[in-house]
Amino acid sequence: MTCPSIHLPTVDILLLPPPTLPPTPVLSRSFPSRCAQEHLSSKGLRVLAVCRGELPDDEQVAGIDPKYLRQRKPELTMIALLAILDPPREEVIDAVKVAHTAGISVKMITGDHALTGLAIGKMLGIAGNNSVITGPEIDDMPDEELAAVRA
Repeated sequence: MTCPSIHLPTVDILLLPPPTLPPTPVLSRSFPSRCAQEHLSSKGLRVLAVCRGELPDDEQVAGIDPKYLRQRKPELTMIALLAILDPPREEVIDAVKVAHTAGISVKMITGDHALTGLAIGKMLGIAGNNSVITGPEIDDMPDEELAAVRA
């Protein structure tokens, strides 16, 4: 299982039901699996892509990592998208409310997809301006701009 937003570019075939349909090439941003992933993520679901692929005889599974897969020619076949709901616990929602009452500004850092993080932030009441800053965006921010975000 893998993160669709990272590895979807490595997919070159998608198997769609019924099984009699030929595999469908996927490279377009508007392809249904990307739209489905974004739709599910925006509902606060964690979305995993299940893919399969074959290795040449001279390659070993132990040497494969996400960076290596992204550098290869797309050779994976997407089998399914799985969506998992992991809502915030009630005590977290309550703690955020107490913090807000005390005048504390609450920020969230997550490894989730940006749309999933935004949806969870909304559930927690901490998505005030409906915006998300991704890790790469933070890495590229000048210190002054990052300080303004933290404030």
